[in-house]
Amino acid sequence: MKVQSDNSIQHGRPAASATALFALAAAALLTLNADLARANGPTKTVDYTGPLGLIELTFEDDRTVAYPGIGSIGGRLGYYEASYYTGGIILSGWLNSGGSLYAINGGEVYSADWTYCTLINIYTGERIDARLDFNYADYNPQVGYVDYCKLTINPRPLHDNPSEYIFQLPRAATPTLSPNGGTFAGSVQVKLQCASAGASIYYATNGATTASLYTGPITLNASTTLNAMAVGDSYTGSAVACATFTITPINPIQLSNPVKLPDGSFEFGFTNVPGATFTVLAASSPTLPSSNWTPLGNTMEVSPGSYRFVDTQARTNSARFYRVRSF
Repeated sequence: MKVQSDNSIQHGRPAASATALFALAAAALLTLNADLARANGPTKTVDYTGPLGLIELTFEDDRTVAYPGIGSIGGRLGYYEASYYTGGIILSGWLNSGGSLYAINGGEVYSADWTYCTLINIYTGERIDARLDFNYADYNPQVGYVDYCKLTINPRPLHDNPSEYIFQLPRAATPTLSPNGGTFAGSVQVKLQCASAGASIYYATNGATTASLYTGPITLNASTTLNAMAVGDSYTGSAVACATFTITPINPIQLSNPVKLPDGSFEFGFTNVPGATFTVLAASSPTLPSSNWTPLGNTMEVSPGSYRFVDTQARTNSARFYRVRSF
């Protein structure tokens, strides 16, 4: 009997009697693999989703190579291959499909990136011939990618009517941009976030062909289209988030109406594009380096395009010089 595709597949291990079922299946796997040399290298467990449900595979690295283990290679999950290694990647795992749980009695994946295996229904003992393929769509001689796999039920040459099913890692959540586009005066800082734990965000501007890793808020000083995507060892790449930011240039700032107030404070103003944010800095000499200028605070927009600032610290400073900086 073939494994059946079912829209009501339970994504995850069954809740009822799970401990007993997995203990039974584990015992069966130990018996079936008694004559198979066990791995002595790093292991990694990966969950895949596909039309039959959920596959959980454990990769055990039994190779003698310079780069053992399975991990992130260029933002994808895979392992390095080499012509001089001995051993392979030993597979074991589970297929949870349509309310039935199958133990996967795997073999070893060598440089061909595939292995025959057996699916064993832990409820009925039914055994189904199968084959697992990795890196089948974009074979790379140096890298065996395992971020997706193909499960073939009743494969050739053992059977005449094979059925193939593609399984992938869960897709990472689409990054969110804050703000999510709009029109801004001078510049804007954009923050990126992803709800998928452990995922990294990469972004590109204006259709660039190379992307940068997001490490903190991005400052945009010119009109820009920003694209962002999340990737990670445990995920298929997310959908691309896209937003357009229009930046209105800031005019040269000319201070106007400077006045010393009765309490010793100093007030000045200027006009510029509406809706901008400006910071006032002060120093005791105009020749001091930028690191010696002290930020005093942001200006207040008293009316559209009209800004004012009051320096209360001027009461105790005999000489004061100012700079106004736009974000």
